[in-house]
Amino acid sequence: METSYCTSFGDTLQVGEASVIIMSDNDSVHSNQSEDLFLNDEDSCDVADVVQAGVQAGQSTETSFPDVAKPSGSGHNAHGDMTLLVSQHHRCSVDQSILPCVDTNHRELSSSSPKSEAAESKMQVRGLPDSANPSTAHDCGSLEQASDSSKECSLRDNVEQSIARLERGNNDGENTFGRYMQLKKDKLRYQVNVLDRPHSITSEIFKGISIFVNGYTDPTALELRQMIQLHGGEYHCYYEHGVTSFVIATSLAAAKVSKTRQNEKFVRPEWIVDSIAAGRLLDVEDYILLSAQKKGALVSAFQTKSAGGDQREESRILDARDPKFLEEYYARSRLHLISTLAQEMKDYVCSLRSEHNYLFPGRDSLTHLIVDDYEPSSSRTIFHLDMDCFFVSVALRDRKDLVDKPVAITHSKGVGAGFSELACVSYAARRCGLRNGMIVRDAIKRCPQLVCLPYAFDEYRSVAKTIYTVVARYTLEIKAVSCDEMYIDCTKMFDELRIRDAVSFAEHLRSEIKRETGCPASVGIGRSTLIARLATRYAKPDGVRHVSSEESDVFIANEKVRNLPGLGYQTYSKLVGAFGPIEKCSDLHLIPRNDLERLLGKKAGDQLYKMCRGESEDKDFIATNLRKSVSCDINYGIRFVKKSEVAHFLNVVGLELEKKLSTAKMATRSVTLKLMIRCADAPVETAKYLGHGECNVQNKSASLDHPTGSAKVITAVALKLFANMDPVITDLRGIGVQCGRLVLASDVGYSAKSEAINTMFRARENKKEEKRTAHVVQNKEIDQERELPMVFSTESPAFFGEQNMMKVKDDMHKYLKNEPNEDAVGVITDFLFYLLRDGSLTTLISICLFIHRELYSTSSERTTDPEWIFAMNLIFNSLDEKCCVLYGAPAIRPAIFNCKEG
Repeated sequence: METSYCTSFGDTLQVGEASVIIMSDNDSVHSNQSEDLFLNDEDSCDVADVVQAGVQAGQSTETSFPDVAKPSGSGHNAHGDMTLLVSQHHRCSVDQSILPCVDTNHRELSSSSPKSEAAESKMQVRGLPDSANPSTAHDCGSLEQASDSSKECSLRDNVEQSIARLERGNNDGENTFGRYMQLKKDKLRYQVNVLDRPHSITSEIFKGISIFVNGYTDPTALELRQMIQLHGGEYHCYYEHGVTSFVIATSLAAAKVSKTRQNEKFVRPEWIVDSIAAGRLLDVEDYILLSAQKKGALVSAFQTKSAGGDQREESRILDARDPKFLEEYYARSRLHLISTLAQEMKDYVCSLRSEHNYLFPGRDSLTHLIVDDYEPSSSRTIFHLDMDCFFVSVALRDRKDLVDKPVAITHSKGVGAGFSELACVSYAARRCGLRNGMIVRDAIKRCPQLVCLPYAFDEYRSVAKTIYTVVARYTLEIKAVSCDEMYIDCTKMFDELRIRDAVSFAEHLRSEIKRETGCPASVGIGRSTLIARLATRYAKPDGVRHVSSEESDVFIANEKVRNLPGLGYQTYSKLVGAFGPIEKCSDLHLIPRNDLERLLGKKAGDQLYKMCRGESEDKDFIATNLRKSVSCDINYGIRFVKKSEVAHFLNVVGLELEKKLSTAKMATRSVTLKLMIRCADAPVETAKYLGHGECNVQNKSASLDHPTGSAKVITAVALKLFANMDPVITDLRGIGVQCGRLVLASDVGYSAKSEAINTMFRARENKKEEKRTAHVVQNKEIDQERELPMVFSTESPAFFGEQNMMKVKDDMHKYLKNEPNEDAVGVITDFLFYLLRDGSLTTLISICLFIHRELYSTSSERTTDPEWIFAMNLIFNSLDEKCCVLYGAPAIRPAIFNCKEG
């Protein structure tokens, strides 16, 4: 056999009676390699085998080749992969003998000795997976089943199939280039999806699915290939109609759209990203790029500045104009859940403390920790208990297959490929460079095997309560921080039980929590909350770190300044700018307190001075801290166009605040409205779909004349504040309403009925003021020698025609026996104000004293309705206000006070 060499593109290589044309280009995008497809010929199983089969056949008849013109331009195909093109007039039969081997430098084609290693290795190569048949694709393409020889395709079958394709091509009249391209596609499919396939797959989300990437995409084609292969799918370097499942594209020109064939599906790349994030195959219909209505025009996924994934959410995410927006927003907000759960846990601890006979059943299991020679410590023993990756830990209780794998918790209703964030990531994910708050799209690019799981709010609430219940079995000196974090003062418990070993108790507590919740916890122990919290950093994950009192000073001195809680980037920059490089707390020890206070302010400077020395203000954990405010802040989805929409939204916010105040059993004395207004130079459409973007924040507050918990009052005040601020409606990006100066409802006698009475009373007062505008006296400073107003009548007003005060009091007592309603309150109010108007102060004071005695009587025979107490207090206050205007001093309250003293 003669051997010739091919020195350039298009040269003919003569081997015996067969001719081979060499076509090569070493730049292969889709194979992700710089070498040719046949560089490792041991794994080749298609075209080269046909060449060898032709040589082996040794055709006696001279074989001629049709002319093959060198391609114009670069002369290379789109993907530049090397191919071998064989043509022959006679059918090549494959002999059972050994196939010769092709040199890897593509220069020499020679026969090898019988039973050569190349031929031996080729016999073990598996066949190409058929993407059109999911079961076949899975059996032949999955590395998980590579060990089963029954599922491998032999080399003989591949050679015979290739020869059969050549014969069919000749019989059907196909040109040489068509046969060449088909062989090329098969070769690429084999190399990309078999040879270069990952050794293990993360899931089978895309099992039986193949994709072809058309044009620019985000993620890139190479990233999409890696993603789909890691999750059981197949990647095609060329689109094959009827074989390739989907075309992944971001945009298509009109010319391409007009040439689309039936059943071709163009899908946005977000479908792959979102399916991986959701852990399941999402409905592809939500990601279709083309529709019948869009054909004939330029079709692009970037129809707005928002990402395609965010546009998709527009159809299901409500904006603030929708009546159900607030409910939906809270149902999907992890921040709302965290804040709500934190308050729920605080209330739960308070409710346990209210049980005066509460026992500690868990202490019976601590007898093995009791010591006889115990001596009380001079310092406190504070535990900082923090759950490890709480959201992930809760999710993995039912997903043991995901333990020690990269897992993240993100939104449960469609993780948009735009700006959805990771709420919590596992430690395995952190080792891949992922962090809480990272964008889902960026996270999957960095860690394609990341598994994203949805929120489970109900489970978080249940587990959080279980954690607090376990701790409460030992002590109630608990300071709740959040649903998964708390401080525990164990000083008193250790003294009572004579326990010295804090670490052993911490391990016991962690094991109890792990047994009942299935979630790991870490504990830091120190003499203060600050030391304990810093110690927890060294306890994680799933451990204990005890910093004794003796080593506390050294521990805090070596701690990094940036690790101090509450010290942010701006404060740290100020410190470095003023005092030079500062790394450890020991560096802060050299700075005088006055210098820190001068730089940061008196309070912040003093706090930092103490913190860098391990000191913190640890208040009594038992002391009940009343809530100072409740609020409702929305900075997502705010896109109003009319004032009526704002009014409706504020009404919904008012109802939400009423619910919160009722739950907290509080009433508010002030309302604050906070608006986020788009900056003048900020874009109208934000990068994050329906986000707030860059804004200016404006606040305005109003004090109330009486405590309230009514949605109507809160909404009315908020609307007045909004009218005073008068912003551009379309520039609103966030609205918040805060109720401050809270008081216990029981302390001020507030209830829903009292609020209704107050509303009725105020309404009647406003009407009276309008009628008496001619008689209103201007509110001026009272002179010492001011003349009293003239009396309108010398006779006392009649109470339903009755002027006898004894009978008047009897009639009034009948009103007080029944529940106060609008008519009853109105009758008594009118009668008392008529007495004041006519100057009958003696009668007025007498009647008021009578009412007061009836309402506050301690007699068991008291028959008045207690709801009248709140109503009459309002009436008495209004009478005194009017007395101050008319006479310069109150009259009712002093009379009641003097009556009590007497």
